[in-house]
Amino acid sequence: MGIYSPKGRIAFTHRLPLETGPVAFISQSGGLASRHSHVGIVNGYSFSKVISVGNQIDLDLVDFLNYFRTDPDTKVISMYIENLKRSGNDFVQLLKETTKEKPVIIWKGGKLKAGHGAVMSHTGGLAGNIKLWSAMANQTGAILVNNFEELTEMIQACLYYNIPQNLGTAIITGGGGPAVEMTDECEAYGLEVPKITEKAQRMINEFIPEVNSNLSNPLEFGANGGHQNTIKVINILDKEPHISSIMITNNPERYAARGLSMDEVVDNLANALSPNSEKNLISIHMSFGQRKETVDAVNAFYSKAKEKGIIIYKSVGAAAKCIHRLWTYGNYLKNRK
Repeated sequence: MGIYSPKGRIAFTHRLPLETGPVAFISQSGGLASRHSHVGIVNGYSFSKVISVGNQIDLDLVDFLNYFRTDPDTKVISMYIENLKRSGNDFVQLLKETTKEKPVIIWKGGKLKAGHGAVMSHTGGLAGNIKLWSAMANQTGAILVNNFEELTEMIQACLYYNIPQNLGTAIITGGGGPAVEMTDECEAYGLEVPKITEKAQRMINEFIPEVNSNLSNPLEFGANGGHQNTIKVINILDKEPHISSIMITNNPERYAARGLSMDEVVDNLANALSPNSEKNLISIHMSFGQRKETVDAVNAFYSKAKEKGIIIYKSVGAAAKCIHRLWTYGNYLKNRK
């Protein structure tokens, strides 16, 4: 299909956003290139350029990856790949050079049997063994994702999150069941949920009683929670050295019911961590029903959060996968030094 460059005012389809941003997308699918170009801004980011390369009859993936490696307008490179045209060694060496400067997120299409056949039909290429692609990612620091949703979520994480220094994750929620679910999901995707220090527990206990609460991690407060107490707990967890990620649940409709404005809630969340904090605050949307007031509250919350660069994940698993992948990338960079 060609090139979409908001800065250059070039587009391959109509009504694409004019906003420029730090994300590049190289795609072997014109449909996915068009879709991503439209929905990136909905997810809180815009593009430097989007390239639809098709079957790579002239310029190929390696050419464009090499361009974006030094492009000053690009901070995150994302790719949808079905097959490589030239030697895999060229691609691997270029990835190694690129990932030390900026993250490269790869969605590899055609991993399984039916998908492999679809790739042959679509671009006429050999998809390649997924085990080889996984090994390549381990060697180069590339971040592999499995689908479009994971691609957009990982781009958000690379743009707005710090690289975690460890896998330690603190969980804050209002109920026992959600606390168990969140802990299971975090551990299933490679994160750790360690107990917080006794000092931190004592500080929390000054305003949240132990009755009907768990103050160790996962932190489950029941009726003793609430937005203001959650912010105070985040302030305390900010100083826990073995915690890199703080995961909270948000119920926008409850904020509205309690007279809190979305501006106030989002501002409090955006400022809950100290300005020099290296921790990540991870927000999980847990909503109740599809009543009009619920939908209105959720939409208002999402809109304000996007303005502040706060990612709202639809599931714990999605967030946990992003954090673990980001930690893996950071670990790769450390080991390269």
